[in-house]
Amino acid sequence: MHYILFIIHPAKGPLNSTFRLAALFQQRGGKVAYVVPDTLKDFICRQGFEAIVADIAGDPESLLRISPLRNNHVRCAILDADQLSAGILLYRYAFSKIVVNTTCLSDKAPGIPPFFSSIIPSRSWYSRLRIALTWHIWFTKKWWRTRMGKLLHNYDPYHEALAKKYNFPFRECMSFDRAWLIGFRNYPEFILYPPELDFPRKVLPPDKYFTGPLIYHPTEDAPFDWSRIPADKPLVYCALGTLAHVYYPDYISFFRKLIAVFREQPDVSLLLSVGEHCREEELGDIPDNVHVYTKVPQMQILPRCRMMITHGGSNSIKECIYHGVPMLIYPLGEMTDQHGNAARIVYHRLGVRANIRKSSSCSIKNDMAAVLMNKDIRKNISGMRTVFHAYEQQSDILADQMESFM
Repeated sequence: MHYILFIIHPAKGPLNSTFRLAALFQQRGGKVAYVVPDTLKDFICRQGFEAIVADIAGDPESLLRISPLRNNHVRCAILDADQLSAGILLYRYAFSKIVVNTTCLSDKAPGIPPFFSSIIPSRSWYSRLRIALTWHIWFTKKWWRTRMGKLLHNYDPYHEALAKKYNFPFRECMSFDRAWLIGFRNYPEFILYPPELDFPRKVLPPDKYFTGPLIYHPTEDAPFDWSRIPADKPLVYCALGTLAHVYYPDYISFFRKLIAVFREQPDVSLLLSVGEHCREEELGDIPDNVHVYTKVPQMQILPRCRMMITHGGSNSIKECIYHGVPMLIYPLGEMTDQHGNAARIVYHRLGVRANIRKSSSCSIKNDMAAVLMNKDIRKNISGMRTVFHAYEQQSDILADQMESFM
């Protein structure tokens, strides 16, 4: 049997975004495998998928040495939108290639800001002008970086050099009208995001398709032990993602401010997931209604929550909506999808966003109240939850559509 190879950005967040899709193909009898570095092999295997080890980030051409390629046993390669090297290297093979985007659509579109922008569009001329200027500044920066690299260091950008080496028609097949990196014109692209959560678009570019939320339900997580969490108190859940220490090194001070809020509200519980880079003793005095964990099974926690405090990663906001949980979003990374996701949550009135770098215990308390006391947010997130659940009944339609390209 020939493989469906998933070649995804080597981090748990993007990989998690694709597991539901991989499970769909596996349920249909497909032979699914992920190409990952050795550090992620066990993580992939715990999800029930085969892992093929290759460090594409460190040595892109190691992809060409994996056994399914050498033995001509590949049916299709599903490539993350940022895995440009893989798309170039696999061009010469006859099997099909499909791009998946684990964030919102990156292509430039009228009235739609770049996906890393915090701008919330409106119909006003000022909004259109601001968005157009944001795109212009971004493309100018990209152009100058490329030009200066060529002029000062006398080199072609890496992907252009790789394209020359493997006879990939770079200019003909690549799209440069894009917020992040560049894209492929010659491969269909599926955006792992529901259009209902995006800003309104007049038209999609050719060969671009929204998939819906594709919520993954992990099977390897042990049941969460709720014995520490009182069932008779409202529960607020906070997690800032696995890379909080990278995007915002002072995130522990935010946790201390958040704990101070709950110290004054003993009738509400906080479940705080701090990650592997924070030690509990760094958090100071922890009151009885604050429960600290290194990591928790998020899909088991959310059904019990009144609200989630999150960084705005794509997986977290989709999982919150799936369970009907309003959000207070503190975006961390400047050049990530977190700001764009937060803008979309505010646009659809599914939550509130705030600035973590300017936060105080007082502002956190007020922002939480703005979410918990807002009836419109609860109504809207209930409606969007219905939309998300409807997508689960249409998974075969998506699988059929993607298989039509294989």
